[in-house]
Amino acid sequence: MADICHTRCPLYAVHVIWHPGGERSGSHRVKPVAQPKHLGIDVKAAERYNTTMLKGLRALAELPGLRRRVLAYRGQRSFRTDDGIDVWTMPQLHHALATDELWP
Repeated sequence: MADICHTRCPLYAVHVIWHPGGERSGSHRVKPVAQPKHLGIDVKAAERYNTTMLKGLRALAELPGLRRRVLAYRGQRSFRTDDGIDVWTMPQLHHALATDELWP
């Protein structure tokens, strides 16, 4: 019976099959997979929002497969920035996690 090892890289799924007992020395099958999906979440302890908090999430803007960027903080106001970053309160983040609504 063959042992199968699965690994992933950003563009391809690689399946390595090893056959014990010399049946075959090994074979590789590479097949394209769908572009990976990413979610950027940055959690801050601050109670007051300021735009410098967005630096890391803005750096992810061109990441292929990026579906959502969320900044969560301890403040009282939730909104979306002009460049599409969701700024959420901690209760809103907890609700999205509890109800499996984090992925758009």
